[in-house]
Amino acid sequence: MSEQQKKKSEQPTSIETKAKPRLASEEPDEVAVDAPQRQTLYLLAIISIATIIMWAAGRAACNYHVDGESLTPRKTTQAERTKTPKSVAMELALSVARGRFAAASELVKGDAQSWLAAQEKECVDAAARELAAKEIFATPTVLERGAEDAWVQILTTGPFGETRSIYEVELSEKEWRVTHVLADGTPVPPLKGPPLPRRALTRRKGPAAPASATPASPAPVSATPASPAPASPVAAPPAQK
Repeated sequence: MSEQQKKKSEQPTSIETKAKPRLASEEPDEVAVDAPQRQTLYLLAIISIATIIMWAAGRAACNYHVDGESLTPRKTTQAERTKTPKSVAMELALSVARGRFAAASELVKGDAQSWLAAQEKECVDAAARELAAKEIFATPTVLERGAEDAWVQILTTGPFGETRSIYEVELSEKEWRVTHVLADGTPVPPLKGPPLPRRALTRRKGPAAPASATPASPAPVSATPASPAPASPVAAPPAQK
């Protein structure tokens, strides 16, 4: 064995390395470090800004208030409350039943004003009625209606009981007002003008066709029997020989 081979075999298998202090000149620069590139940071910033913009736009669109398209009910205008005899009667019944006499005073006229004042004096639980307003309902039924007046029956239900009344509603300056209040069961006086046709109240497309009192006569039967159809001539088969 040669001397070189002996020296190699005599060397230890594990080599102990001593840590050497790293000089400042040997520190890797920023490019050599495994860090995100500037383009990556720019893209992340753009995505973040776009996300914030879309979130703000979506939140603003959801909170945008449009009359009639939100969960919060809008306040009913005076023109809507007095648009038809049915609507003004229902609004008056609800206002009285809920203890809102200031709003009810805008819906009455004539003799109904004294009736409303008596109802306000008799009401001693207006605060309780206001708290139970969502549980009070009114169902109007148009009994008769003309061009300038109408009779409407009102059924009011709620935690304070059930009441029925009959309102006379008249047209005044393009708005309907309640002028008289009758107790339920009182005969309704005739209208001051000609009543509207029934189909105008029910808003049907047209009246139903009246049934004829005379039954339809059957079709006349001919006394002469029908002649049979002439038979077509059939050629005789040839004689067999």
